[in-house]
Amino acid sequence: MNQLNSASRLTRKLAQIGPRRLLGAVYEALRNRVLHLIYGFDPWHVTGNFHARPYKADVVRLIESVPHDCVVEIGVGLGDILGRVHATKRVGIDREAAVLKAAKYCVNGPVSFAVADFEKPEELIAALKGSAVSSVDVLLLVNWIHMIEMDVIAHTLSAVSREISIKHIVMDTIRAGTPGYRFTHSQNDLRRLGDIKKVIAADDVRDLVIVEVKSIFD
Repeated sequence: MNQLNSASRLTRKLAQIGPRRLLGAVYEALRNRVLHLIYGFDPWHVTGNFHARPYKADVVRLIESVPHDCVVEIGVGLGDILGRVHATKRVGIDREAAVLKAAKYCVNGPVSFAVADFEKPEELIAALKGSAVSSVDVLLLVNWIHMIEMDVIAHTLSAVSREISIKHIVMDTIRAGTPGYRFTHSQNDLRRLGDIKKVIAADDVRDLVIVEVKSIFD
């Protein structure tokens, strides 16, 4: 029965992403499994890789659509997205130190990594300043952010922006009624952060949104 279930999942995944992406997803999953055994990070990162999650390629395209000398990803994980962004300065922040140790083997080119908790603005500010960040062109908050309510998101970003300017924010919104997400964050929620510049319908679950931050928000 387990073999039948595994075969069924593989068939569904093949239909969703195609054979080339499936091969890439399998390779990255095997690599991530080895890194997980070494570093002991959250097992979600093993299979939730770039090729297995097509929306991540859409995130990269959305970032590339605006000027972006400095890109910061909070909740960077193994760097699937940040590692594919072309920018002069790339900074990956995560609250899990173990996954950042592994990420160094997954990302090509110069990237600064730092440990900080999004819900503790003082940690974020210290991490950014410690990485010599004075201004952020694109701040990336995707997927994990739906564990946090909008008031907390707005509070944290307002506190950070008082110290370090943020020009654009990329987030995803989850369609109402989708199971497995504590908060869905509508486009109206994101307008609290600034003006919506572009929206991409990434998949059956999420839209990707880039917001231009106009000023310090409440």
